[in-house]
Amino acid sequence: MAVLSRAVRGKKIASGKNLILIVVGQLGLGGTERHLAQVVPELVQKGFELKIYTLSPGGEIAEELSTRGIELLGKNFAGPRILKLPLVSFHLAMTWWKLRPAIVHYFLPEAYLLGGAISFISPHAKLLMSRRSLNYYQKKWPSSRFFERLLHRKMRKILANSKAVHQQLVTEGVASSKLRLIYNGVAVAADSGRERASFRDDIRVPERSALIVVIANLIPYKGHLDLLKALALLRETYQCSSWHLLVVGRDSGIQISLEEFAEQAEIHKHITWFGPSRDVIRVLNAADIAVLPSHEEGLSNFVLEAMAAGLPSVVTNVGGNGEAIVDQQTGFVVAPRSPHELAEKLALLVRDEALRQRLGQAAHDRARRHFSIENCVAEYAQLYDGLLLS
Repeated sequence: MAVLSRAVRGKKIASGKNLILIVVGQLGLGGTERHLAQVVPELVQKGFELKIYTLSPGGEIAEELSTRGIELLGKNFAGPRILKLPLVSFHLAMTWWKLRPAIVHYFLPEAYLLGGAISFISPHAKLLMSRRSLNYYQKKWPSSRFFERLLHRKMRKILANSKAVHQQLVTEGVASSKLRLIYNGVAVAADSGRERASFRDDIRVPERSALIVVIANLIPYKGHLDLLKALALLRETYQCSSWHLLVVGRDSGIQISLEEFAEQAEIHKHITWFGPSRDVIRVLNAADIAVLPSHEEGLSNFVLEAMAAGLPSVVTNVGGNGEAIVDQQTGFVVAPRSPHELAEKLALLVRDEALRQRLGQAAHDRARRHFSIENCVAEYAQLYDGLLLS
């Protein structure tokens, strides 16, 4: 749609009249951050004026966005986090007053709580919030539940990236008129043909081994330990050893314990701990199977990217995983915290190349129809245009 964005392109406009300010905690290698890296440049190409304010400046995605001409705002402050928060709040408030944006769009709870509080004393703007995960974090910080419900009342629109997240927002009392579902989008090639050899050589994976990949930061709720238990069962119960696991993601403090478990289970020689990577496409093009054993999720970019790359996936039935993957058609959906079920489905895929190809092609076709970046950007453009016109 983007009617207004085209109409105002090239005209001299008073500062802030059509500015959209996105507020996010940081721009490291994470799902929301990669989502912004895909969506924001496309929206700028459509003529929208967007700037991004990060509470903690820097990060790999920040570099990527900067090279694509996206203006990043925010300031690094030295000292302990508890002392930095008031300084960050003040700087965000001053930036808001200076820019006077038409729309302020918060991504993730930290930005929502900090920026939302500032909205009570800052100039008028139309406020949006994107919830991209289930609200289990509110159990860890109970006060956030109370403050978020207060903030919900000030939002013009609240966005969910899966039906599961949407339903939780309904239970939090958000009116249906405020809610909008916008699925993540990914770039989908015309076909699912994939180049494999060079990357597999780099990580020394034999061609005969099925390469299983999980891309998720090493955080307990992502379920990496469940996956290792499943792979131990794959070796012991299913007598299946023609596989290799590639673990991609930033270590948040649990990698050593995971490595110790893998060694005790005698599967460590089948695992490569790759660390964080920006070259997700190259990783997926070399893989045979994607797996996401998480205990909670909004809608994982990784699952959609795996579908776009033509991979069959085994995912747990949490959040939007079951909305993306159609069980037994584009992959398998299993119960969370169930290594036995995870092992059973992985065994099917490791042993049957024809099944992998059939499910992977169906996954690619589904990603192209339902989760393309073009569809996602069009949804954002329609939303922003409507608010700028109102």
